[in-house]
Amino acid sequence: MGKRVRCPACATTFEPTVAEIDSNSASPTTEPANSNGDVREAPASTSEARDQSKRTAAFHVRIIHDSAQTLKGIWQASLSAQGLDLHQPTLEDFRIPVRSKAEYKSGSQFVVTMKGRAVTLSVSQLNFYQDRLARDLVEFLKGKGPVPSPSSYAIPWYLMVLALLPAGIGAVSLSGGAMGGAIGGALMGGMIGGSFAILRREKWPLVTRVAILLALNAAGYALLAWVVVAAFRNTPAQPPGNINEPATRDKAASSAPKPVMPALSSTA
Repeated sequence: MGKRVRCPACATTFEPTVAEIDSNSASPTTEPANSNGDVREAPASTSEARDQSKRTAAFHVRIIHDSAQTLKGIWQASLSAQGLDLHQPTLEDFRIPVRSKAEYKSGSQFVVTMKGRAVTLSVSQLNFYQDRLARDLVEFLKGKGPVPSPSSYAIPWYLMVLALLPAGIGAVSLSGGAMGGAIGGALMGGMIGGSFAILRREKWPLVTRVAILLALNAAGYALLAWVVVAAFRNTPAQPPGNINEPATRDKAASSAPKPVMPALSSTA
């Protein structure tokens, strides 16, 4: 206060008021252009940086298709008020901001379009209710829903145990050689896949899902027991007696002295 300033546009000298000083002290949203004429975005305020640090627990998503053909594979995902952040150790981090164009497809898949670039993603977290999380992610990215909390989509541990019980079938079948391992592995994979499909049916009552999983595991292990018993019955029985007896007789016969044939005398 008390100092006069000159307007750079009209060269008029005047003494600014308090209101003018306050209005001029507000920082613009952008910084001056650099030497190339590009305008850089101003640094985020302290409150914005604090909001960005409030990210949810990480989960995994799979990028199925990218129209730009630069993103693929499994990515670690986290959520904040600004959007969905994707991280992969070998690539640059990628953010899908809130109010993006998002569309739910089916199952755990959804599509996000940004500046003409379409990216198809799928929630790929084994112990999550993937379909519900995918639907809620779409609503969040469209700006119509709250930030999803990944912990609320976790499958209860007892359902996970029931879904993974068929792994014992694969372990037991390995004792049956290559053929037994292949059959047991196929049975195990089919049962685990079916178990997860059943337990993610959230519209079904919990009691119904648990009963079906128990029945499925009982049927699988009963089939395994039947195969083991059948294989045991078809194994030829070992003949009684000393199994080394034939070899002993052969050895004794080979070591016995051979009879000497008398020499034939010739007559003159």
